[in-house]
Amino acid sequence: MLFVVNNAKFPARTLLLPFKRALSTQPTFLPKYKFSAHARETQTLTSLYQRHPRFLSSQNLIVPMSANSLIDAFKANKTTFGTFVTNGGFYHARTVVQSSPDLAWIVIDCEHGLTALTPGVADQVAAIQAEGVPALVRVPATGVSSGTSWQIKYCLDAGAKGVIVPMVSTPEKAAEAASDCRFPPVGRRGFGSAYGHTSWNMSVQDYLAKANDNVLCIVQIETKEGIENLEKIAAVDGVGTCGCPSASGL
Repeated sequence: MLFVVNNAKFPARTLLLPFKRALSTQPTFLPKYKFSAHARETQTLTSLYQRHPRFLSSQNLIVPMSANSLIDAFKANKTTFGTFVTNGGFYHARTVVQSSPDLAWIVIDCEHGLTALTPGVADQVAAIQAEGVPALVRVPATGVSSGTSWQIKYCLDAGAKGVIVPMVSTPEKAAEAASDCRFPPVGRRGFGSAYGHTSWNMSVQDYLAKANDNVLCIVQIETKEGIENLEKIAAVDGVGTCGCPSASGL
């Protein structure tokens, strides 16, 4: 599947492709070194970290991690590569995310894939984001239904760093999805999950402070009506990206 993304929030026009290049060797990951007060050792570890951006120790951070590295890539006008996970299971998701150090995002596909929203999404989000890669979830309900709101809530409460809402054709539906992704006063998302912030590797307080600016809301334009309303949809506050899947029957 090919996604041509016209980013509404940032000036980048980014091409997102499922990453299929096979590795000749297994990816290398750093062990969880403890932070050293010695400058030379710290410099060496920092250098190693920069060559292995997946390295993240929840106990001893050497280099501060972004709340959402995919949004950082959009801001920097960088092309990113990722893939879709269509089968369920913690270990399946972990195997995929560890298959290449070049994966910048992974979509858990609950629309056309075999992963259930609960508890399947939470397990896969935890597996993916433990490796420092943002996990997005494509919800099964489409924009022509009224069921996207609770599904977005499930995904974000599971710790996902973004959602993809299929078949959004109007700015009103885009605004509804964006509102479901953000806490008041700019949105209508409720808070009650005891687990979501742990997949972001931060406290509840930090999560509440950062989530609104770092949860990515992506809407898919898949109908003639959606194409006609594209500029209005892209202008909706809180919509980060408009995606046009090549498989859509336009």
